[in-house]
Amino acid sequence: MTRWRCKGSLWRLQVLHCLNEGKRHGSVTILNPAPAVPLPDEAYRGLSHLIMNETEAALLAGTTEDKLLESLDAAAQFFLERGVETVVITLGSKVS
Repeated sequence: MTRWRCKGSLWRLQVLHCLNEGKRHGSVTILNPAPAVPLPDEAYRGLSHLIMNETEAALLAGTTEDKLLESLDAAAQFFLERGVETVVITLGSKVS
């Protein structure tokens, strides 16, 4: 199985190209958007795995970290509704 992993520190257009190529080939696509930059909804459609920390998730979802931490389910739902199959939000030291 071919896997495509894209790192957000690449230029935005390179990330989109990488994701589109992976999807076009039917590959598992993984995005770790670090450092996070706003992405169009098309970047999420068909994305296999989105793995990010709470700061990146808040930026990409257009909210604050405090609001994101109040409802992680709602934050994950934001990305699921845009077509991501699996959403992972790491919390580091904020885990209680």
